[in-house]
Amino acid sequence: PISDEGIEIFREWYFPAVREAVALDGAEPTAAWIAKRLGLSEAEVDEALDTLLDRGFLKQEGTRLTRSAPSVRTDRKKTYPLILAAYHMKVMERAFPALRLPRDKRHFEGLTFAVPKSKLPVIKEMIQRFFREVDLMVEAEGKREEIYHRSEEHTSELQSH
Repeated sequence: PISDEGIEIFREWYFPAVREAVALDGAEPTAAWIAKRLGLSEAEVDEALDTLLDRGFLKQEGTRLTRSAPSVRTDRKKTYPLILAAYHMKVMERAFPALRLPRDKRHFEGLTFAVPKSKLPVIKEMIQRFFREVDLMVEAEGKREEIYHRSEEHTSELQSH
């Protein structure tokens, strides 16, 4: 889990993406290379790199940049509602254009179901466990070719009247 100071990694949607970009196969530790790969400006990448290095999410190893830890996640016992809500809004705004991509280039899925309220904590834990399993699987793989973001936020409760 990240520290209170580390929550700044979620100030912009692209900070975590820049962090992951340094782990891509053939990654170059330059703002120009990362900017081109992620469709960002070099100034945005410089800002992200400065923050990520300053907060300890990246480290310099000779001429390379590396992630200081394989995974980053918030502490479930703490909440940062404004920062994380703004982050997720930025990510969702970026996701809308992806709906127009061919199916083999994106994944969009939803599920509408009736459920007892008592099962919601179990369902949330199952989703969290799935995310942890995916994270462990990709971290065990040496090859890194693409950067993806997958969000699962709160379910929407549909009111029946």
